[in-house]
Amino acid sequence: MCVDRNDLLGPRRYPPFQVKPAYYPEACLLIKAINVQARHDQLEIPPESRKVRLVVSAGIEGLTPTGLFFVRMLQAGDDMFSRWMVSLAAVAVPGRPAKEDLAALANKEAAAGQAQEGGERTAPAAVSNSANPGNLH
Repeated sequence: MCVDRNDLLGPRRYPPFQVKPAYYPEACLLIKAINVQARHDQLEIPPESRKVRLVVSAGIEGLTPTGLFFVRMLQAGDDMFSRWMVSLAAVAVPGRPAKEDLAALANKEAAAGQAQEGGERTAPAAVSNSANPGNLH
């Protein structure tokens, strides 16, 4: 977990594998496409470690995050990994081309766009504590 001078909170999670050097470019292509779709989390591969890293971050300046807030951040990271772990591992370790996973991502985005045009998509409900607006959860 990282808290810096700017009051940013950023838990980091790591999968149980490293990107093989030969497959680094393919893994980066896949991660870039995933990050474009992501809302509150980001995948990255520091070149020196070649370990895929998930960072979920939030600005907390002037606020008091609760335990539930931390749980929600970790749940967001778990959701990202549960959706993409198999694809990430298949590209990073045995070297499957990222184009298969990118095509699947494009199909998901097209389906989401059609649902949004049809008015079927709804915005998520905000979670707040009206008793103490300085708390995040």
